[in-house]
Amino acid sequence: MATMATMVTTGESTSAETLDPSATGAADDTTGTSDDSTSATTGTDTGVDTGSDGSSSGGEQVNFERFQMDFAAGPCPPGQDCDSFVELLADGTLHVEQYGDVTNTVQTAQVSAQDLADAVVVFTDPALVALLEPGKSPCVPPTDIFEMMQVEIDGVLYVSPVTACNDAPIAAARSKATQLQVMYVP
Repeated sequence: MATMATMVTTGESTSAETLDPSATGAADDTTGTSDDSTSATTGTDTGVDTGSDGSSSGGEQVNFERFQMDFAAGPCPPGQDCDSFVELLADGTLHVEQYGDVTNTVQTAQVSAQDLADAVVVFTDPALVALLEPGKSPCVPPTDIFEMMQVEIDGVLYVSPVTACNDAPIAAARSKATQLQVMYVP
């Protein structure tokens, strides 16, 4: 399955984003292609301080805006659904499109303040952010499945394919996103 770089426009700024053409996600406005990365705009300050170890005790204040994990497999037989996504926004809104749901219905839930704070610590871990920098691919992915993670912090979108990656920060983010999905949109 091929990936491509696309430009995402938010307000007046754009951000390069690596996307799989068959993967679905929350409303993404895409136009053109580019390998350049510039910042996106807007977000809600979660008030979470994260340290270099990912802990929430002290450290630099970050403006977490959203995290999204996409998954797709193929080739997908006709009449079947072979993709899904989980997205958490800074206001605690959780969007989930379940794997295998041929209607591609996006379910929405509101996570608790504590679950949001716990997730933000994982999703803004500097080690995860470094692995998701555009233009980097932390692992060599297979061609028949696709997993991508993206996190938007302080107006900057960090996105990378993470298929088959077991680096601790990626595994922790995958686990947290899956945990939120199971807890709130079973």
